[in-house]
Amino acid sequence: TAFDGKDALEKLKTINPLPDIILLDIMMPIMNGLDTLKEIKQNPEFDAFKNIPVITLTNLVSKEDIEKSLALGAIINLIKSEHEPKEIVKKVKEVIDNQKNKEI
Repeated sequence: TAFDGKDALEKLKTINPLPDIILLDIMMPIMNGLDTLKEIKQNPEFDAFKNIPVITLTNLVSKEDIEKSLALGAIINLIKSEHEPKEIVKKVKEVIDNQKNKEI
C-alpha cells in the first residue's frame, strides 16, 4: 500500500516479488492515480510492471477520467460508489485469474 502516487512509485522500485495486480485510486494527494499510471506504463524505469494489470478506482463519475485511465493502460476503471467492496474484490480476483490463465 502507498499513501499517494509518489510513494507508490518509490515502493515499486524496491518491491519483490512483483505484484499480480496494481490498484490505483485516481484521487490521491501529491501525484494522482492517472499520473502514477502514466509513469508505470511509459517510464522505462518501470518496465518490469508494464504487463501487470492495473485497475483504477474513483468516486468521481468523469467520463474523461475513465477514458484517460483506459488510454494510459488500465484494464478496468471501477467507480467505488457503484460497487460494494466485495464486488471490487471479486473483480480483482477475476483479473488475476484471467492473467494467470494467459500465462499458461
